[in-house]
Amino acid sequence: MKIRELLTENSKWTRGAMARDDAGVPVVESGSSAVCWCLVGAAWKCYPEFSERTGVIRKMSLKIGAIGDWNDSHNFTDVRKLIEELDI
Repeated sequence: MKIRELLTENSKWTRGAMARDDAGVPVVESGSSAVCWCLVGAAWKCYPEFSERTGVIRKMSLKIGAIGDWNDSHNFTDVRKLIEELDI
């Protein structure tokens, strides 16, 4: 699964934590209770294989710098534009 298939709408994206449950509590990004993810959490969820995940994270970093900071300072429209542009 690609990040663009996971983060399909604003309610599936978050800031300030890698993932959250439906009550908004931070959870492990790969856990069954996770319902929304930041860009880093989405990379961990969608690309469990280390080499593939590293490539995706590198691709994002080269484009936007510090992924967590960028995620937390932008909106969902920007996130969608980025993941579409990078084809991740």
